[in-house]
Amino acid sequence: MSKIKGLLEWFKTCPEIEDITEIDVSQLAPEDPAAGLYKQPTITVQKLIDGSEIRTETYYLLFLRPMNLRTERVDNEEYLETVEDWIWAQELAENYPDIGYPVHSIDMSNAFYMLSRTEDSAAYQFTVSITYERGVKK
Repeated sequence: MSKIKGLLEWFKTCPEIEDITEIDVSQLAPEDPAAGLYKQPTITVQKLIDGSEIRTETYYLLFLRPMNLRTERVDNEEYLETVEDWIWAQELAENYPDIGYPVHSIDMSNAFYMLSRTEDSAAYQFTVSITYERGVKK
């Protein structure tokens, strides 16, 4: 399985995002609620003696949520906190996505924050890093 497909399947198991019908790739649908997964161009590589590599790749996970009312904004904070907690719990349980390589960790590089807003909705962003061993196919 590819890394992006594995991550998408893994995020779909998060019960907190059941209101999202599909997590898009490299774009965020204009209607809320929506989610999108964006791969970042940087990769950290640590070469090992046997020729394999420990790689860390970073992804942005964006959520578009309604935010007209104060109650919606409070709900968004709570919603995103539960997603954050789910990611953390998966790391503790070592419940990693199947990306075709042995995964060593999946971490939140930073907490969620509001990236942008319109009159009716706001885009919130998480930064998630996945560390895996390349050179050894599962």
